[in-house]
Amino acid sequence: MDTPHPTSHPHGAPEHRTHGEVSCPDVPEFRRLRYLYGQMLGAADFQAEQSYHRDKLRLHNRCLHGYGVVCGMLVHSADDPPVCEPEGVAEAREIRAEIAALETQRATTEGEARQAIDARTQTLRQRCKALPDPDCYPPPPTRITIDCGVALDCHGNELVLRRKLTFDPWVLLPASERKHAGGETVALYVSLCYCEQGIDPIRPVLSDPCGTAAECTYGKLRETVHVLVSLTPPAEDRRCETCCTACAECCLLLARIDCFRPGERLDPTAIHNEVRRRLTPVQGPATVITGINWVHGAHYSKAQGEQLLGTYDEARGIEIHFSRPVLASTLQRGVVELWRLEGGGGRSGYITEIRGRFIDLPKSGTVTSIRYRQADEEDLDGGDRILIQLRCAFILDECCRPVDGAHVGGRVPPLPGAILPDDYDPPTDCVIPPWGYPPWTSGNGSPGSSFESWFIVAAHEHKSGGSSRHSREAER
Repeated sequence: MDTPHPTSHPHGAPEHRTHGEVSCPDVPEFRRLRYLYGQMLGAADFQAEQSYHRDKLRLHNRCLHGYGVVCGMLVHSADDPPVCEPEGVAEAREIRAEIAALETQRATTEGEARQAIDARTQTLRQRCKALPDPDCYPPPPTRITIDCGVALDCHGNELVLRRKLTFDPWVLLPASERKHAGGETVALYVSLCYCEQGIDPIRPVLSDPCGTAAECTYGKLRETVHVLVSLTPPAEDRRCETCCTACAECCLLLARIDCFRPGERLDPTAIHNEVRRRLTPVQGPATVITGINWVHGAHYSKAQGEQLLGTYDEARGIEIHFSRPVLASTLQRGVVELWRLEGGGGRSGYITEIRGRFIDLPKSGTVTSIRYRQADEEDLDGGDRILIQLRCAFILDECCRPVDGAHVGGRVPPLPGAILPDDYDPPTDCVIPPWGYPPWTSGNGSPGSSFESWFIVAAHEHKSGGSSRHSREAER
């Protein structure tokens, strides 16, 4: 679309239906040509061939994708250059406003008060004669910009803006609504509508079957959009599904602009893009967890458990690797948590936190792996279960999307050099993930799912109250 096309009609009202009554969508009958040798084809036949494919595509868009903004099309204040006015124009406007206020006040005063008002008015008028005429420098229009982007309307039509569109919304407002608004601040609703525009005028060589020949007609139709601005908000779509029911609105709402007054600078916070209906675009693969340095659900000795947690060794700790870089600034305290579920023959069933901290984590930038170690030197006991939680909804990748961390089947594989239990045997069932090729990773298609895993500390081989630190070091 090159320029916006104003429309004179406001948003239509939704149909009122009684409970249980369903309004069917306007889906045409699908008929396609059956080509034969020697068949005579006319303009109507070729138009029917186009309509078959276009109607199929619209039905596909509406029923399989829904409708809304796919990407872009943000509404914001236009990046217009600053206004250059001669010195004194602003002062002249202020003087005129003061004179108008004095004239209004003069009508309700008498005597010396009126004389003082007349004297003040005369002085202001003399001062105004020495200043530039504000009428020669009207304020610039209040313009907004719609960024380029793609959307689908309720009928399945594709709305495409190939370049930014800048315009004055007050000009596109219908004359009746401009009159109703007057000079007061109003709320404007900016929508985008599908339309077709005739291009490439031609002169037909032959007449049509009825014997008439148009002097000039359009040889092509360009699918484009036009902007609709209204004081009336569009009807809210409360349908439970949008495929087999009729549309209430043909145009797609993009933004609401509050406190709009023509000729005045627009506050960026007055533009509300969040009122739009969003349609999730097809995105690249989500960031997932590709490896860990322990075996999920395995039994480790106390010494091995301490190695995993880095209890007495700052060079160790649990390691988690990601498929894509994640923002280091989102790896805050609380994103990773370690819990001890006490077991064994003594006191059991208690849950305590194992305090920990990140190792070598930068304050900014991205990382593809993290290491998190135990910050205290609390001993592990036989039978304890160490629960590892990673809240992936708070971890954003370089595209600002959350990590898909669901630990499906506990199948995230151990990293090379990971600590393996003595009796470790790789799983033999479900070796191939659902996507059809190894290796396994985290993820179930819902970014933001939390990652959970655990390992178990093997029971003591003796009945003492726990090995000393020297014995643990000897075991390691």
